[in-house]
Amino acid sequence: MPFVYKDWEDLTIRDDFMFKAVMKNAELCKSVLEAILSQPIRDIRYLGEELSLKAGYMSKGVRLDVYVEDEAHTVYDVEMQVRQEADDVLPKRMRYYQAQMDVELLTRGKDYSELPKTLIIFICPFDPCGRGWHLYWFENTCRRDAALRLGDEAIKIYLNTHGTGEHISPQLQAFMDYVTAAF
Repeated sequence: MPFVYKDWEDLTIRDDFMFKAVMKNAELCKSVLEAILSQPIRDIRYLGEELSLKAGYMSKGVRLDVYVEDEAHTVYDVEMQVRQEADDVLPKRMRYYQAQMDVELLTRGKDYSELPKTLIIFICPFDPCGRGWHLYWFENTCRRDAALRLGDEAIKIYLNTHGTGEHISPQLQAFMDYVTAAF
């Protein structure tokens, strides 16, 4: 997709610069995370601004838009995904982001048990799964018994700003309406 210059007045939250500028406000970012999780977060700290991760010289890198950690050491990556691609691209993008984050979070000499809980959140102005839901929450579970969880604490979430038919908090609905108004 070619880069397009826009006048300041024409920017919306879907634009990379504006999304990052809005989410740089810690209270607002924390409020968005609380609305998504339906639980309070005491505090967040930014782990990097538009952090670029690259595991090796020849590997593909990723650039994390909003990369924060809460007081419980849960790490969040929040991304605005405005381009709808083939059905298999977003899940594989999330998988790759997760891998790059894990490499960054687990330095040499640390034990695997020190990997923190992570949430990757993609905000989409389209329905990435085709079910019409506002929120799709994924965790690794056993195929034979969905009640059996892997326990790797890697959570992936899609927000569909055009979702319908489910009850979400007024705060999350307000955020979804704000993002949708930008399209």
